[in-house]
Amino acid sequence: VIFGKELIESIKGQMAPSDESEQTVDMHVAEPSEYPLGLKDMLKQFALDEKRVSKVWVRLLATADGSMMRWLIGVETSAQGDERQYIFDTLKRFITPTLGNVESIVASSDEDYVKQAIKDVKPFYERT
Repeated sequence: VIFGKELIESIKGQMAPSDESEQTVDMHVAEPSEYPLGLKDMLKQFALDEKRVSKVWVRLLATADGSMMRWLIGVETSAQGDERQYIFDTLKRFITPTLGNVESIVASSDEDYVKQAIKDVKPFYERT
């Protein structure tokens, strides 16, 4: 997947410390070949417990040279406003212990950069 300049800027703003925000970051998105121990179980448990979550996607963002990686967790939820942000923040805190030194970005599947990252990708979790 190739991201446009605006989406790269949005992702870069979430990934880079503020003093590095002027640098260009070449990002790639991929299906993870391996998951940290416990991550799949934690994501599934959260989605089962939080009835407003209907789908979850898991993608891996990385710079071209592999020097920076982030987990991208796309979430489809019926929650709105502050409740939606609460779900994203809570999920991020819930999975962080399983991620080691790799940060995560938890965002709505409605965000443009998430839409591009999950296009034609089967959700990791889908409520039935």
